[in-house]
Amino acid sequence: MKTDSPSDFANNTVDASLVAHAPHNVYWGVNVQLAHQGAKKGDPAASTGDEPASSTLLFQGRLHCVSDDGKSSFTLGYETDPKSKDAKKVPEVKMTWYTKHEDSSFATSFTVPPTPGKTPTATVVADKKHDANSSCKSKITLGAENRVAFAYTQTMNPYMVGTVGLDLNANKLVGGSGGGDHCFGFEVKLK
Repeated sequence: MKTDSPSDFANNTVDASLVAHAPHNVYWGVNVQLAHQGAKKGDPAASTGDEPASSTLLFQGRLHCVSDDGKSSFTLGYETDPKSKDAKKVPEVKMTWYTKHEDSSFATSFTVPPTPGKTPTATVVADKKHDANSSCKSKITLGAENRVAFAYTQTMNPYMVGTVGLDLNANKLVGGSGGGDHCFGFEVKLK
């Protein structure tokens, strides 16, 4: 249990998690978090009224399956929206799949918010290692904003790694509107 201060039990958070492993290569997980905020007195000078006590419940449930060789996995989950500050949380169902081969990996994610007006989102990510010093990554996101991203990483010497990346707003490429601008970047990291 977390509280704002040792003497203030009006505002606290209780967090409980459980993971079970049964049957072979299948994992079940549950996380429940209850956040309680005590009542607040208003400030007459600022013309603010009293705020009643409120409680927020966040729930996450996961089913995770792993292949016998450990190179592929599938996850199906349900969670309330942790980003929402609203007491009425927006739940979402999320499905992910990941697989890895000798020099490449591939992952997909599909999120469905079961709320009218919310757009489902699909993401596909691929990573290909060309040799010990270079790799390419790509990402496609489809949903309210459609984006395509590419990155190339090269080890320049034992102490320096460079990456060049491009992130395109696919909506604007086909004459549509909405979403952020295209992005291009270059990064050098020193080890």
